[in-house]
Amino acid sequence: MATVCYALAVAQDHVVAIVFALNTAGCLAIVVLIAFKRMQPSAVPSGIAALRHSAGLVAQAAREPHPGATRELPSVRTRDEMIRQGLLG
Repeated sequence: MATVCYALAVAQDHVVAIVFALNTAGCLAIVVLIAFKRMQPSAVPSGIAALRHSAGLVAQAAREPHPGATRELPSVRTRDEMIRQGLLG
């Protein structure tokens, strides 16, 4: 908004003031969309919560293997690498 005021008061250029006003409106729209998105509840955990969720799933699988499952659980190092690569949620 400061640039709009400058364009009107100092430069006395209405075209530049309109361009700056449109830029301000676009920036405000982005801020509103980000705020709206952050207020929405997320079903997918992120960050540390996702790592804890993954660890919980692995621990649960170790306690209660699926019937007929024959494969072993990945090692801690393999699991951490899979999480880093996005292969394990």
